[in-house]
Amino acid sequence: MTATRMDMGRYRAAAVRMTVVLLAILLASFSILTTSRAVFTATTANTGNDFTAGNVAISDDDTGLVLFNIANFKPGDSFENCIEVTYDGSLDSDVRFYGANLATTTGTNLAPQIDLTVEEGTLSGFTATELGGNEGDCTGFSASSTLTAGGETLDSFATAYTNFATGLSAWAPLGGSADTRTYRFVVGLKATAPDAFQGMDAQIDFVWEAQNS
Repeated sequence: MTATRMDMGRYRAAAVRMTVVLLAILLASFSILTTSRAVFTATTANTGNDFTAGNVAISDDDTGLVLFNIANFKPGDSFENCIEVTYDGSLDSDVRFYGANLATTTGTNLAPQIDLTVEEGTLSGFTATELGGNEGDCTGFSASSTLTAGGETLDSFATAYTNFATGLSAWAPLGGSADTRTYRFVVGLKATAPDAFQGMDAQIDFVWEAQNS
């Protein structure tokens, strides 16, 4: 009786071991089948991506010369000169006009006695020259807007419009093609300029700045 029970125990143990082995074989076979079976695949790719920054570019046609170089300015004198400014950057931009570096070499600034009018518009066939007397030719200029307010002096202009944020003009050129504006400057020494301003001077830079929009 005891021997029979022992034989049955051995049989059950052997059966369990066999079951475990069979399960292991089945799991291994399933793993092999799932990892080695053939599959369909497809891909798409967008290759050769390149990134280049755009630019803003602005220039004028003064060829390195000054717009005004007036000597012996006397009360009542008035002069006009024109300059062309071109934007040819790749980005859409806003352009503003302002003054910088107002200075004097003689101790008293003549700027409060100089009336200034600046107009923006178009002019064809203009050639830049060294200006200062009556050499500046604005013949054919057509104004689209007057940038300076009535009664503006060189001094008030330089005080009010000092950088891009405070600058004048609503010019918004598009990128990718050259866009040109002509600016006519009219300057005059006040007829009422006091004697104390004799021999005095004023110097200023006129600046056009472009920032991409």
